[in-house]
Amino acid sequence: MLSISKTEGADVLATTRQALVDWVWHCWIALGVGTWDSTTASVDFAIDPEALLACTAPIADEEPRLANEAIAWATEHGVLLSKKRLQNFAKYAQEIGSPTGSASVFYDELLSKITKTPKEEATRRRFFGRQREPNLRPLDLAAPAAYALRLRNIFGTTQRAEIIRSLTAYSPSFVSVSTISNETLGTKPSVATTLTSLANASIVESVVIGNRVEYRLKQPTILFELAGSRPQRMPNWRHLLKIFDEAMQLTQPRDLDAIDATLDATQFSNNISQATGQLRLDVDPLPTRAVKMDDATKWISDLFSHL
Repeated sequence: MLSISKTEGADVLATTRQALVDWVWHCWIALGVGTWDSTTASVDFAIDPEALLACTAPIADEEPRLANEAIAWATEHGVLLSKKRLQNFAKYAQEIGSPTGSASVFYDELLSKITKTPKEEATRRRFFGRQREPNLRPLDLAAPAAYALRLRNIFGTTQRAEIIRSLTAYSPSFVSVSTISNETLGTKPSVATTLTSLANASIVESVVIGNRVEYRLKQPTILFELAGSRPQRMPNWRHLLKIFDEAMQLTQPRDLDAIDATLDATQFSNNISQATGQLRLDVDPLPTRAVKMDDATKWISDLFSHL
């Protein structure tokens, strides 16, 4: 049985929660937020901007500066963001139990400021000027963190770009429509239609396996000549968001005794077990029985500090 005092338990939760907040900051700095040199927060994995915004929403009250700078970044780069995907991630976050309240306020302000089309952006700048925030650095599309944005710069802020990114992560393996739909949060019919158009354009190829069709980037692919080499790691951000939200709920400030700590940590492990297996990262899973809080918080800190 875990021996833990209420003071020690609170300290463990606070330290782990700060590690999660630091990771969100780290990702935003890699995308150009803040006055820091991005090399101090360089990452070797592709960042999903809408999913990162969904990670920022539940800590908007705790980190108002971070929330403001994330919204400023989204306002500046709105033509490379998808309102539909952001709305889908906001809905998904609610489904998996992400805290609401401040998150809803964050989403409302964010969605009101994201520019949808280049024409709208041109109009905004014509009437109001460029209005670049002084704490934003130019976006480095060549950085591994900006791989998703690089694809959108080529293929547009469309489902097509997201499907190509998903296929890039699995390349050279074939994957099902269901798998791609699950990751991109698109409906199966729309994903299937887009894959058919990409196949007609010779960007992807298909194979029939039993009663289903699977797809992959056409080999050898010319995509990397257009978009540059893919990042070393391409985590599944849908599952990463699930783990992040569960970790934020686990580390909410509260008094803990030994029994409560073990029950909470075990529940956390069970809630993330499926997501961990599909994360596309080299992560050892937590046990699913009698998990110690120390083990759970160390696992969380290790995962996000090494991303």
